[in-house]
Amino acid sequence: MTTLDALHEAIDSLKAVGIETAVTDAEWLLEDIVSQARHQLYLQNRLLTDEEKTHYRALIKRRCNHEPVAYIIGHKTFLDWEFVVSSQVLIPRWETELLVNELCKHSHPYWRVGIDIGTGSGAIAISLARMLPHIQVYATDISESAIQVAWLNAQRLDVSDRITFIQGDMFSVLDGLELEGRVNFIVSNPPYITTKEMDALPPDVRDFEPRTALDGGEDGLDYYRKIIKDAPDYLVPKGYLALEVGPGQAKAVEELMQECFFETQIINDLCQRQRVVFGQI
Repeated sequence: MTTLDALHEAIDSLKAVGIETAVTDAEWLLEDIVSQARHQLYLQNRLLTDEEKTHYRALIKRRCNHEPVAYIIGHKTFLDWEFVVSSQVLIPRWETELLVNELCKHSHPYWRVGIDIGTGSGAIAISLARMLPHIQVYATDISESAIQVAWLNAQRLDVSDRITFIQGDMFSVLDGLELEGRVNFIVSNPPYITTKEMDALPPDVRDFEPRTALDGGEDGLDYYRKIIKDAPDYLVPKGYLALEVGPGQAKAVEELMQECFFETQIINDLCQRQRVVFGQI
């Protein structure tokens, strides 16, 4: 069996169970096994060893059961870096890159301290630490397993000396660190799916990604209320709160911010969807 034969077989299997991204998924999984760039799979069309063929079919079977590709191969690219992921953390998504990039656009050389609430894999905190080499980030997550994944990623990407990972619930675990009034930015991509919508999510998300990283309560805004309420206690004057939001939530989140933030801004993504809300003290 050649790489092309394997791809065609895999694509047919994935399409048969309704996987809309069958072609790219088949390519990513084979690329991971044979350590070849995607275009080389087609150009070289080499024979697979029996071991490679067996391994590939096993991975395709997992994807046919709707397990996300990132969990199968154990990593996901975010911005310019590859992050280790497991089923204990939400898979980093390209939409969240806007949150990081926009915060960097608003940054100043005098910034020294930032907070990432609900760090998960650490993609946001680590990317900011890489892009803003003068800052120290405090990253919290209620999941101990997520903190372990984030710490591993920080070590792999050489920023573990500038990120403090703390296991616990949102701001409460920052007590005693004397961060009140010292923080230049707070960033978060909190859970924003309504509880009612959880069961209607695609099986790739609903059955595999951690529910605690998705369920935002009855109206999807539970975590926004908590973050917006507590953030001003930590921010310096003119400090920023930057939040990713779900579809249709930007206005509601902005209105919550306007109760205690001097300036607010809604930022659209490349598809012109309202994706990020900024507030400035």
